[in-house]
Amino acid sequence: MRIKVIDLIKESQTLFSAHAMSYCYKMMNLCLTSDPAAMLSFKVNCEGKLYNLDDIATVALPDDKHYLIYPTIKDFAPYIIKAMIKPHPEFKSEILEEDEKIHSVS
Repeated sequence: MRIKVIDLIKESQTLFSAHAMSYCYKMMNLCLTSDPAAMLSFKVNCEGKLYNLDDIATVALPDDKHYLIYPTIKDFAPYIIKAMIKPHPEFKSEILEEDEKIHSVS
């Protein structure tokens, strides 16, 4: 009987730790300040091909409330904004043409 109880405790610890990690990841995506982990939650669909953001752009964090996204190809900017708005509708974005970058406010 004691072995069954120990096995149940170990199983529940494993399950709880998986739930805790999932919860931590979801909390990282809740943007109160600029956190690079928030950029991991989406893929960019450019003309039918999926890209990770870091493959097609450089992301900078100038302060605690902003992201600066520099697309490697200027035409990718609208695709990046579209992909970013799905998981983070709270973001406001604008394209700054002179610097060819996307300015996103969390």
